[in-house]
This record gives sequence, C-alpha cells and structure tokens, in this order.
Amino acid sequence: MPKFWMRMLYFDALLKSGYPGQIYLVNPKGGELDGFPIYRTLTEVPGPVDHVVVSIPAKFTPALLEECKAKGVKVVHMFASGFAETGDPDRIQLQNQLVEIARQGNIRIIGPNCLGIYHPKGKIGLSPDFPNDSGPIGYLCQSGGNVDFMVRLAVTRGLRFSKVVSYGNACDINECDLIDYFADDPETEVIAAYIEGVSDGRRFAEVVKKAASVKPLVIFKGGYTVGGLRAAASHTGSLAGTDAVWEGIVRQAGAIRVYSIEGMVDMLVALLRMTPPQGPNTCVIGTGGGASVMATDEIERAGLRMARMPLEIGRQLEDFIDVANSMLRNPIDASPLTAHDGYDFLIASGNRKPMEALRDKATKEAGGIGSGCTMCCGNGAAWT
Repeated sequence: MPKFWMRMLYFDALLKSGYPGQIYLVNPKGGELDGFPIYRTLTEVPGPVDHVVVSIPAKFTPALLEECKAKGVKVVHMFASGFAETGDPDRIQLQNQLVEIARQGNIRIIGPNCLGIYHPKGKIGLSPDFPNDSGPIGYLCQSGGNVDFMVRLAVTRGLRFSKVVSYGNACDINECDLIDYFADDPETEVIAAYIEGVSDGRRFAEVVKKAASVKPLVIFKGGYTVGGLRAAASHTGSLAGTDAVWEGIVRQAGAIRVYSIEGMVDMLVALLRMTPPQGPNTCVIGTGGGASVMATDEIERAGLRMARMPLEIGRQLEDFIDVANSMLRNPIDASPLTAHDGYDFLIASGNRKPMEALRDKATKEAGGIGSGCTMCCGNGAAWT
C-alpha cells in the first residue's frame, strides 16, 4: 500500500484522535517524521510497546515477530498481506509460522490482511475523519473495505461505535473470540458482524447463540453464493460453508441475518431507535392501497403476522376516516386523511386517539405489539 495511506490510517488518525499514549515509528532507514524519531529496529525503541502495527513484505514478518517477542509486545496487528489468502502452500505455512512465534511469546495477532482497530473512547482512530465520539455498536468485520464503508454509512444515519475490529485472515483472534468479547463488553449494546467464513463451526454456533441471548446480533455473511464462496476464499482464505448451514445457525441462535451493508445499517437503526416488538402480530397503516399491499407482503415475508382487525376498532376508525377510498381492515389505507381536513384532525388530536385505540385493542384481542413506528414499502407504516 502507498506510504500515504499507511500514514493516514495509522499515524495521522492517532494524532487526530488525540491518542494519549506513546507513538513510536520504526523503519530500517531511520530518520524522523513530523518531529517523531524513526527507530531502525523495534528493539531500539526506548519504552515499553504494547501494540505493533505491521506493514512490511510478508517474508520479513517472522523476523519482526521475533523482535516483538523480545520486546514483550502484547498484540500485533498484521496489516501486511500475502499469506493464507493467496492459497499458496508456502504462504499458508508462513502464516502458520507467525502463529507459532506468537504463541511462544504470549502475543495475540489481529490479521493478517486487515485494517485493525477503531476505538473512539480509547482515542484509537482508523481514519482522520472517523468520529471521535463513541456509541453502542460493536462491529467485527473480516473485510477492511467494509469497515470503511460501514462506518461512513452508519455515521450518516447518526450511529456511532463502541469498538470496530477488522480481523482479516483470522490466524489467531477470530470471529468467535470477537463475538464472545462483544457479548460481555459493557460499552456494546448491539453487535454487528461481517463474516466470510469460520474455522470452527461448532464453536461459532455456540458463541452466536450465547451472544444473541444477551444482545441483538446482526450478521452479514459475505460469500453465500457459489461465486461468492470462491471470492471469500481468495479474499481472506476463509472456509465459508454452505448457505443452508449458515441460515440454520443464525436462525436457531436467534440472531438477525442481513444481506448487505445497507441492510445492516437499517437494522441497527431499527434496533437502537425503536421499541422492541413483544410478538409477531403487526398492524399496518398508510396511504394508498398499493403501498399497503406491498407493505403487507414485506411484513409477512419477514416472518411477522398481519393481525385481524377487531370490528370495534373498525367502527372507531370510521369516526375519522371516510370509508370511501380507504381500507379499514388490516392493512389500513387511510388515504382520506391526506385531505386538508384530515391533516387538521391529526394535528389537533396529536395523532394520539387512533393510535391508542389500535394499540389497546391489538394488545388485548389481536396480540398486538408495542408502540414503535417504522416506515416500510413507500408510504406505509407498520406499528411493531
């Protein structure tokens, strides 16, 4: 990667974030950068070193890891690539060699072939323009590019992160470790995961079930088609598994599966800003018969149920919705309310009376579920 990007991701980002710890630069050529001395070897660094970011050709990484072992380093983030993801037997062995050295020195490895850590509260940035304020989302991601895309997209929706970890080939710290960590992390309320493959399917199923039982867990499985499986293997050297197995694990654990980064952000918005549903029964109200039908299809396709409308509620609705050009069942097409006098009614009532009638009756007679409101399928709205 060009030196400009390395500087931006792992030097400028720390400075911009206000990282309070010591920052040491190491390069065999020595010199200085913006007033920071550049040491020729890691062992020349005068103080203790906890975390090392490695960006050198793969063939030199074992020697550097030996230096890390001698220096007492705790964590090595291996940004460098060219290991098991290539499929080359020699490079797979090289990655295995790193793991052996790390275990001898009690070192944990993040990567290789990844962007590493973004921790706003700890002032560890990953790009100078990432926000410094933290939030409730813990995000583990096997792809570096999908870290950047996810964070930037989520920020436009007002979301923030507790911690983000890009973990690449997962030769040591893997998806199971990270999900398990986020499940116990007090800074994290919701867990999001982009995963291309796992190394231990049985453990993964156990960890996902445990995490989903204590916090919402949203999973985007990258590489769920035949072509995607091949791409995942080339990207991070992952053993992806069949889509049916993944679907079964996610569904049985009670986690939530999405199929895009955009879908993941939408789901996180819903989880963090809406009242959690108390059951599957749903009532839809919107304007337009076609939009109401489409909303109904989407809701039932998602596994929810359209509750039958009690007659008493229908009669109450007739008090303020003209039966002409409307549907007073479920879904409710409230098109007449788009007239000027209908809007005046809604403004005057604060939109409380009809909602209370629907909620109360739905709860008692149709198993209705709470009071959050989410937009779906054009201008239809679903109370969930």
